[in-house]
Amino acid sequence: MYFTYDANLPYTSNQLKLASAPYVPKSANVAMVDEEYFTTFADALAAWMNPEAKTLTLLADVETTKTIGVEEGTKVLDLNGFVLIDARNEIAPMMNVYSDLTIMNTSNLGPGVIKKTDDDGGRFGLLKAAR
Repeated sequence: MYFTYDANLPYTSNQLKLASAPYVPKSANVAMVDEEYFTTFADALAAWMNPEAKTLTLLADVETTKTIGVEEGTKVLDLNGFVLIDARNEIAPMMNVYSDLTIMNTSNLGPGVIKKTDDDGGRFGLLKAAR
């Protein structure tokens, strides 16, 4: 076990957060699934697809070139003030949702946005709710 301090959390400067996950310097992490940190968005997505996984939290702006299929369980996507960028070169939803999904932004440090890399004039959606 170890202690970490995260300036983005609502703690005063002399408080520490007790952490049980392996420590990886914050600058190396792009996402977190539940309490596990990931240095690539692809690895975080793969872990989030596990039916036991609940919450995917962004820790940096990330791009995806893959369509995200949310197929099992109750999931939460926390943008956490960062940007999820659809870098695919296709005209189709970035996310196909076949389960319960909540998208939220728990940070007031940034807007928390899902967007395309290029301007499609707003003609094509990024999310397809399939239920």
